[in-house]
Amino acid sequence: MKKITLIFLTFIIFLFTTNLLNAQIYRHSVCVVPGHGGPGAGKYGTNGGGYNEGRGSAGPNGLTEEWVNLQVSFHLMYITNVYLAPELEHVLMSRTTDTEDVSLPRRAEMANFANCSDDPEVCSVDQLIVVHHNGLQLWEQGVETFWCIANSVNIGGHSYNRVNTQKLAEKVYYSLRDKFYYPPYSERNFKNNCSDYYMLFSTRMASVLSEATNIHNYEEEELFADENSGHAIDEGVAIYHGWWSYVTNGGIAKIENRWIGGDGQLVRVDEIVRNSPYITCWATGEYHWLEALTGEYFDGYLCYFHHWKKEETGEIWSNRILYVTIPPSESTHTYIAYFRGGPYYAELTLPVGGEEWLVGNSEFIYWPFTCLGVDYTTLVDVFLDRNGGNGGFPETLFTGIPRKEYAGASWEVTGPASKKCRIKIVAHDCVDNTATDVNTYDFTIRFPNIAGDADSDGEVSIADAVYLVNYLFKGGPAPEPSWKGDANGDCKVSIGDIVYLINYLTKGGPAPVCNGNCWACMRAVVKEDENPFVKDPSLAKKIYKQ
Repeated sequence: MKKITLIFLTFIIFLFTTNLLNAQIYRHSVCVVPGHGGPGAGKYGTNGGGYNEGRGSAGPNGLTEEWVNLQVSFHLMYITNVYLAPELEHVLMSRTTDTEDVSLPRRAEMANFANCSDDPEVCSVDQLIVVHHNGLQLWEQGVETFWCIANSVNIGGHSYNRVNTQKLAEKVYYSLRDKFYYPPYSERNFKNNCSDYYMLFSTRMASVLSEATNIHNYEEEELFADENSGHAIDEGVAIYHGWWSYVTNGGIAKIENRWIGGDGQLVRVDEIVRNSPYITCWATGEYHWLEALTGEYFDGYLCYFHHWKKEETGEIWSNRILYVTIPPSESTHTYIAYFRGGPYYAELTLPVGGEEWLVGNSEFIYWPFTCLGVDYTTLVDVFLDRNGGNGGFPETLFTGIPRKEYAGASWEVTGPASKKCRIKIVAHDCVDNTATDVNTYDFTIRFPNIAGDADSDGEVSIADAVYLVNYLFKGGPAPEPSWKGDANGDCKVSIGDIVYLINYLTKGGPAPVCNGNCWACMRAVVKEDENPFVKDPSLAKKIYKQ
């Protein structure tokens, strides 16, 4: 009796264990849905009748989208099952032949209830990948992926939480871009769409719908039609890699160059030279190597590698070749290669010297930049010294003015007044090189001319009366221009103007005036002979009317 009982218990344990193993082995982790298909479908001709009647695109020679979708899905399923088992469980495909007539509700049901028949929150697959291809104009080509941002979905009258799927769509998108070098279609990239795609808004798992390429393009159709070209395999690999990056919680990789000329092919990623910025997706645990090219010319700019920097952490590496292993992180991994090699010189062309700038006016500070005969500028800082360049340029007017073909900045002039003003510009490349220039001759910053403002400080005050006393009785400097000292408008500067100012300031007398019959009241002209090297007097001479 005990022996029979032991045999029975052993049999029960065997059945229970076998069922558990089968439950694990045959639990579907991802559902792949090749779009379209149905009665009458095939490689050429129609995308299928029945439920899918009239849907889908085709190549110029009749290659059907449903057939291309199915080939890519087969390769995706094969790669996933062969290379990842037993780490992940099996792939479920909504159809495996051209002619199966599977409705959209049935496809959604398969994904939602793949592993049991009651609760999609328990029974659904973990991810859903819907494979499609665009039918654009013959000459167009591009990649786009879609996802749905809705937080919940109604299935069978019940509301279920949806998984946020943006990262899956983003990673599949960048992986396809990386594989085919195609541009984003109409700059739409990966986008949210919960209204047009039934499979996205009727399922609860992380999902993506890819429109990887345009099969209505002659070259694309030819590549897919040739089953030996490997084009469908490449797409399957690209979708798999984006999906696997999502499953392993990998990040988005962004590789950039920094140099004054702009973007260029200065970085090699895993033996392939890339344009900057280069963006792809990486899976956790992957190993990559980044190489910064050096001593390369781009548009006349000689680029020398300086250092690598990881933007998110600030880590710095001086080695030209950088080996990276991807940690588990959903964040973007940005690696920037910095280059040096310029600017070669800076040239300040305005002001040239001899100008008069009025406080309150806007004046333009101008510099063109030339690197080996090509106009480039970098980040430019602008400084002011009111002591003929001997004061150390203590005033910062601008910092970090960005690159332009012809650069400059408009400055709203401020006091104090000075006849010994100089401007200095300092240009930086993105590492540690600088170029500097200072205008050769002094220029003047002054306040607007005001009648009675004998000391030219921009206002009428008791100081002006003191200034006139010093001028008239102690040999002090004269008002400039003279009419500013003629407060009473009698066409001369005398003690009467001192009395007039005191009455105005302390007793409410009339304001100072300028007598236009004897003074050129509203004019201030720069003397051209102060700067014999001014080639264009219109740049150095300004007529101000206040």
